[in-house]
Amino acid sequence: MADDQGRINWFTSPSARDIVPLRALSARGAGRVKAYRKQARDGTLPPVLLWWISGLCCHVLLDGHDRLVAALAEGREPAVLVLAAGGDEQERHSLRGWALDHYAEAMGHAERQVAAGTAHPYTGFVAINRRLGETLGGIEGSWGRTRAWPVRVAVWEREAGLADPAWLRRVG
Repeated sequence: MADDQGRINWFTSPSARDIVPLRALSARGAGRVKAYRKQARDGTLPPVLLWWISGLCCHVLLDGHDRLVAALAEGREPAVLVLAAGGDEQERHSLRGWALDHYAEAMGHAERQVAAGTAHPYTGFVAINRRLGETLGGIEGSWGRTRAWPVRVAVWEREAGLADPAWLRRVG
């Protein structure tokens, strides 16, 4: 595995393909991974559970760390289930309007070029239609912002102390 496993390199810009595991990944030879590798070969491996976090611009691996390692060890693309906030429909509607206005403008320009004999109708129209499809697909496939709420320090310390009474001594 890579040295930067489980980290996001903000200097090379994170992408939607980045996955940050919540724990260290097991070795390919670990017992659970070996068992899952057979399922990966058989095509019966359950999906891994990811959570899209918009502030990080990446996915966090919630469940299926060993299944992910097994699928990758077998050269398979793992099945995934992504949890994500729904996008704002009003914002999507606005973006759709912008895309359609831009499409109409581009088509008008292409029609003028065809009428003037400076462009082939097929080339321009196909490219414009393809761009509209990609733009609309991106709008419809976008996820909303992940929200977080501040936690008061005293509440956090109390909750962490209940989970592990010695945690403050180790981090303090």
